[in-house]
Amino acid sequence: MDHEQIVDRAKKAERIVRDSLYIESWEQVRQALLLKFEQSPVRDTEGRERLFMMLKALNDAKGYLEQAMRDGKVALHLKEEKRRLFKVFT
Repeated sequence: MDHEQIVDRAKKAERIVRDSLYIESWEQVRQALLLKFEQSPVRDTEGRERLFMMLKALNDAKGYLEQAMRDGKVALHLKEEKRRLFKVFT
């Protein structure tokens, strides 16, 4: 993937992460999972494990978008550095 594609993905990821509907839905799903976990019987270890895995997957999906944003910032910074250095040598 080239710098432009990485930066484009970062912009898309940022739009998603900052979108109010995404934020609301992420929080709703997270709260529902936590509530189910809190209300589950102590003896239901299999059910609790499933809920834990669902919470982890939810966080991993958000983390993937956040990593795409960070990758884009790095790619943009490297592009700017390359441009700056190129100006020095020309």
